[in-house]
Amino acid sequence: MQAIEVGRQSMSLGTLVRLANALDVSPGDLLRSAAMPEIKRGRPRKRPAGI
Repeated sequence: MQAIEVGRQSMSLGTLVRLANALDVSPGDLLRSAAMPEIKRGRPRKRPAGI
């Protein structure tokens, strides 16, 4: 699994099905793109002193 996670090895269809079964989800759920939160660019604002 680590080799797959870091991109050194591709996942076979059989591995995808076994992983989905272990997680109790459908293989399609693993292939669906994740909803990612919006990434805010730039530096975070400084908080005023004393807070």
